[in-house]
Amino acid sequence: MPTQWQVEHFRGAIELASEMLKSLILVNGGAAIGLLTFYGNFIKSSDDPMFDRLSLVYAMSGFGVGLVLSVFASGFGSLSSLSAAMNNRGEVPLRVTAVILALLSAIAFATGVYFGATAIPGR
Repeated sequence: MPTQWQVEHFRGAIELASEMLKSLILVNGGAAIGLLTFYGNFIKSSDDPMFDRLSLVYAMSGFGVGLVLSVFASGFGSLSSLSAAMNNRGEVPLRVTAVILALLSAIAFATGVYFGATAIPGR
């Protein structure tokens, strides 16, 4: 039987993971919207907009993939918690999958940031 401390520690870990996944969703979605807004205004204000369209596509792809991965990570995390609540031993692979998806989401975000920053050469 778990002690009260173990229960509270587990509850805190679940809350931390939940907030991390919400942050990944917010950051990736916000970055995609911000990038579209920035480049839209950049194109309108410049007579000769010089930017690398392929880098823009890669940046948007990175943010989009990061968003999808973070949503899937959230789903796998929820399934893991549900599986643990039902005393099913299958929660560990679900939890590992959620962590891997969250890490891949962070990598996709970093990739989007890199390509977004390199889309305007020499400015």
